[in-house]
Amino acid sequence: MARIIFLLGDEGTGKTSSFNSLPPQETVILRANRKPLPWQGFKRDYQDGANLMSTKDLGSIEPTISHVSESMPHIKYLVIDDYFHLTSAVVFSPEFLAKTDGGEAFQRYTELAAQIYHSLFQKEFDWREDLNIIVTNHTQTNDSGQEVFKTPGNLVEKDIKPASLVTYVLHSCVIPQQDGTYRYAFQTNRTSSKMAKTPRGMFDQLYIPNDMLAVINRIDEYDLADALPVVAQAPISTQ
Repeated sequence: MARIIFLLGDEGTGKTSSFNSLPPQETVILRANRKPLPWQGFKRDYQDGANLMSTKDLGSIEPTISHVSESMPHIKYLVIDDYFHLTSAVVFSPEFLAKTDGGEAFQRYTELAAQIYHSLFQKEFDWREDLNIIVTNHTQTNDSGQEVFKTPGNLVEKDIKPASLVTYVLHSCVIPQQDGTYRYAFQTNRTSSKMAKTPRGMFDQLYIPNDMLAVINRIDEYDLADALPVVAQAPISTQ
């Protein structure tokens, strides 16, 4: 079973730039657009059609992951960048827009939820255990004021909540520093406003540098470590 990591956040918060640390010879980046990668010299290490690919077809995601898993054993890191744009492309397609009558208008969102599930989760048990699939996506604010995985609408969320299907959900963020600079970071666990999550004890800090390779190395280390001791929990007050 492959490892799936969600990296969520607004544009310009350091999601894609965090992949600069991944070894290019072991990485494939699949983009939902053809934006240049945001670091100097990326064309030296990433070539279109080789380890840098582009698609607007949500239906191509599962076959691409399966191909990498089965036929490219040297690839350990598969990035699916800007996943929300793939789901948006479905919503803006002529076929989707044409379904406006009666139950068909609602059914199209159920079909989109099924496409999301099939693209990332239908065959995850078949994919290589040493394959890390990193999915970036934008966030939206839910009715409780929390930033969560963005989908094309509430009718999709009625059928699928993608973040509930993965163990690792990081949020990218930009933190102002006292010297007037900004720190690009990952949030590792939830607060009242961001629904990040990682296993207990994996990260000692709420904010860590936006370095995806360091994150994956830490997950590997954690998975092979001795079990954490069970600690008695203090009573929880509801007053």
